[in-house]
Amino acid sequence: MAITDVFQFLCFGCAFPLIGYLLLRHAKIPLTDGWIYFKQLPQFTDADYIFSFNTLKSNALLAASASLTVLSPLAIQRFYMAKSVQQGQKIVFASVVARAYILGSLFFLAVLLHFGGHVLEPEGNVIGYIIDLAQSPAVRGMIGVMVLALLMSTVDSALHLISIVIVNDLLPPSLFNGQKGEVKKLNISRIISRS
Repeated sequence: MAITDVFQFLCFGCAFPLIGYLLLRHAKIPLTDGWIYFKQLPQFTDADYIFSFNTLKSNALLAASASLTVLSPLAIQRFYMAKSVQQGQKIVFASVVARAYILGSLFFLAVLLHFGGHVLEPEGNVIGYIIDLAQSPAVRGMIGVMVLALLMSTVDSALHLISIVIVNDLLPPSLFNGQKGEVKKLNISRIISRS
């Protein structure tokens, strides 16, 4: 798992700045006009809109759902496998930092879309639009690899979660009695993850 984590970190760390550069490079309007347009959006300037009941309700629901993602099965599984309280604290801190980085990067890319005057269709595909902006096959490949890294991260964590749940919660504990109980758990987890 360490190799995939390094691969995913490099992909996310390199791809988000690359996508930001593409959005700025292929801006449809001058950036100064984009800033003026951005400042005139009612979501940022209209106090009646910002403090309306519907806006506050939707933002409260968004904040509640974002805070509850800590209780997702994948996050709980990582915390559950910690050997000590300090390791559990490190796991929670790392997951919060990673989530904040990804959400902040996505917000930054959305702001760059506005600054550059990029217009997407209501049901438009953002990744497809960004890939179409890239003229170099290497850049297109890098963006494709970023999408694959995102999928690989999700699938990898889900497979790990399934194997741990089956071994620790569904199989009888008597199966793992004896001196080699932990080795049996590890081998069964590996078999489940590979199948």
